[in-house]
Amino acid sequence: MPIGRKTTKQALDRTLAQGYFECSASDERSPRIDELVTSENEMTLTFSDVVTFIVVFLLWLLAAFLVSHDSRNRAGNRLLALFLLSKSLCFIHGLLFRFADQLVPVWPHAYFWGISFEFVLGPSLYLYARSLVGGGIRLRERQLLHLIPFFVHVSYMALRFHRLGSAAKIDLIRTGAALGAGERIVIDTVIFLHLLVYLLAAVRLYFRHRARIKNVYSRLENKKLAWLGSLLFFFLCVWILSYVNLTWHSLHPPNPLIPWFVFDLLLLSFATMIVLFGLRQPEIFGEIGTDVDSTRESRPRLAPSDRERFLRRITVSMEKDKPYLNPNITLGDLSRYCGVPPRDLSYLLRESLNTCFYDFINRHRIEEAKRLLLDGRSRPSSVIEILQQAGFNSKSVFNTAFKRHTGLTPTEYRKARAAD
Repeated sequence: MPIGRKTTKQALDRTLAQGYFECSASDERSPRIDELVTSENEMTLTFSDVVTFIVVFLLWLLAAFLVSHDSRNRAGNRLLALFLLSKSLCFIHGLLFRFADQLVPVWPHAYFWGISFEFVLGPSLYLYARSLVGGGIRLRERQLLHLIPFFVHVSYMALRFHRLGSAAKIDLIRTGAALGAGERIVIDTVIFLHLLVYLLAAVRLYFRHRARIKNVYSRLENKKLAWLGSLLFFFLCVWILSYVNLTWHSLHPPNPLIPWFVFDLLLLSFATMIVLFGLRQPEIFGEIGTDVDSTRESRPRLAPSDRERFLRRITVSMEKDKPYLNPNITLGDLSRYCGVPPRDLSYLLRESLNTCFYDFINRHRIEEAKRLLLDGRSRPSSVIEILQQAGFNSKSVFNTAFKRHTGLTPTEYRKARAAD
């Protein structure tokens, strides 16, 4: 698909380093225009170019879907859309340099805008994670503070490049003098560390969420947000790997440690993965549970008499009402059964019984399952029937919990007791 002059392989490799998984903070890896013009032949689109155009298209398509999708987590959807659009602008920044010999004379004012949006990736992804683990988010003015690095970078580039006229911009891009070598290293490093900090903060939110839901729910299958953990881990690994590749490429030009088209494919996989999650599992972008425990941050003050009274209520309710047989019971449900406020109930489970709600309910379910396994008054029931009668709705969860509490699988436990 001819679109202009043909570049040399070395010049092409240097352009591919510009803005693919992480677009550079400078034109360090972009060739000067006089390097690009090496022959009168027409330049053709490479495989990497095609992949990049597809990725940009998918990012915009998914962003449009998120913005138009009606859900209770609309603010979170918009934050994820902002993340995707910002990443697409970083890719476009790289494409501008990839085809600089054709585009610089036509659109000199388009250069060095996309790189500033690297400073939007971290805040938008972090706030999106907060919207998921917190059951939604309200965007407030103070959250604009997250964008201070973005505005600082835009202001800096305005002084160094954006305020200049067309002729001056074309000359700076042609000569590769838009930014000095020291500036490039500093900005590249700041961009890497900025997103790294936000990614680690988002990972911390995720693990805190995994711990907190055990204080509220007895069924975690649809509340773990395992896909979010996978997404964050994937992006974190590729971000670090891409920076290592960038550093190697800068120290050992012209060949990178890993071919840059690999990062093209990783980004395509990343975008496709989000698209598939959005289309096949719309609840990911839809309503998020808002019943997440917030009691760990506040320590209720219970008199010894109240503590003993509430503990007796819990014991009596578990023996008499057997609320654990409800497969979807939550902390709020047990609170109503026992007549103990949710905050006090969570505190007592944690401090007096040294457990969490999830393990507390499952322990009683396992005891019920053990009784049913050895019940000789009726025909032997299958494991599936027993787990359902005991309040479980997942065989894998039941087997894991049973072996954790007894050291045996349900079948092994039945055989061992039958032999006794």
